[in-house]
Amino acid sequence: MAKSFYNAFGRWHGSAGSKTFSVLFGNQVIKERQGKRKFTPNEAQAVAQARLTLLSQLASIFDPALQLGFAKRAQGRMFAANLFVKMNYCNVTGTAPDNVSIDPSKIVCADGNLTGVVFSSSIGTATPGTVTVTVSDVMADVYKSSPEDSIYVFVYCPDAQNGILSAAARRTDGATLSVRYPNSWSGLEVHVYGFVIGGARKTKGKASDSEYIGHAELG
Repeated sequence: MAKSFYNAFGRWHGSAGSKTFSVLFGNQVIKERQGKRKFTPNEAQAVAQARLTLLSQLASIFDPALQLGFAKRAQGRMFAANLFVKMNYCNVTGTAPDNVSIDPSKIVCADGNLTGVVFSSSIGTATPGTVTVTVSDVMADVYKSSPEDSIYVFVYCPDAQNGILSAAARRTDGATLSVRYPNSWSGLEVHVYGFVIGGARKTKGKASDSEYIGHAELG
């Protein structure tokens, strides 16, 4: 709590109640305490804040993927979530705070120069409670690829405001990645992303760019 005091020269300093006390050129000055000024953002600032809020929420959902896909790029400079916001900011659309959005196919959840794989565009949903994706080409003869690399897919469900990262699969032609989802997702749409994390000594922990594999409606 603010306090006021009376000094040896007979002047009050500080504050008491709604009053503030000071001395100017030897004279006692008493003023009404000024309340905190309320900041009102303009339209552009409000839109920018809405974009950041949207991306911060998505960063929380995508966090399991970001901890792998942005780990090397963010290391020593910023958190993976901050890098996610930075890299996806230009993909957010909308000219008013209440209509900002991002096309799920534009979301970037991994970034790097590691060689990726070719994912089958067919997303399997025939098995209840499971989403499956198959690797159709490992590009094994391409520079910076290794059979020690790990492949991941991330399944994002906008309506559930949640996402699930798969277990790792080796860079092998025909590898299948499966993700179990909760019963509450049944009938909802999901979007699927894939990326690779290096496992060889020279590329360990490095990522490929994420790839938007596609979307599907769950049974």
